[in-house]
Amino acid sequence: MSYSEFTKELLDILDLNLTFHENAFHKERINDETCFVFDGTLTYRPEECFHCHHENDQTLIKWGWKKVSILLNDVSNYKTILRINKQRFKCKHCGKTFLAEDSVSDRHCSIARRVKQAVLELLSEPLSMSLIARMKHVSPTTVIRILRSLRPKTISLNQPLPEVLCFDEFKSVKNVSGAMSFVMMDG
Repeated sequence: MSYSEFTKELLDILDLNLTFHENAFHKERINDETCFVFDGTLTYRPEECFHCHHENDQTLIKWGWKKVSILLNDVSNYKTILRINKQRFKCKHCGKTFLAEDSVSDRHCSIARRVKQAVLELLSEPLSMSLIARMKHVSPTTVIRILRSLRPKTISLNQPLPEVLCFDEFKSVKNVSGAMSFVMMDG
């Protein structure tokens, strides 16, 4: 098993395009906190442009690198950061650039999907949101945002209510407690 495969297994990362070299792991002090930091590289040959969806027939060229930090779940009770050098690509067709996509986090997000899943699991326990935020090294606002992501989207009714509503209560059955029913209709 190579060092890159071992590191992926340790961090539970399934992305085949992400590679780690031998000196990828080190401890570092970030904001007065000791953290585990893993350095990796993400590159591949994209099939199409992210913006114009033009097929890659030698129109997408490598255009440098961008270093991205992603918060992972704790390893041995240490805050764990994944620093990825992501390949940047430029489309000759539309002239725009885009970054290589990874399977660890969502686009434009520095928190791994696994951390969000762990926050959701902790939200089912009787813990305060600020405690969950401290445990997962995120802000309480992020915990609230993750909780709200579960909320179903509100359905807007395009039709207004009718001008006249008719409703009535009436006694319907003797044997049922309450024994009252309700009828409603639009007039």
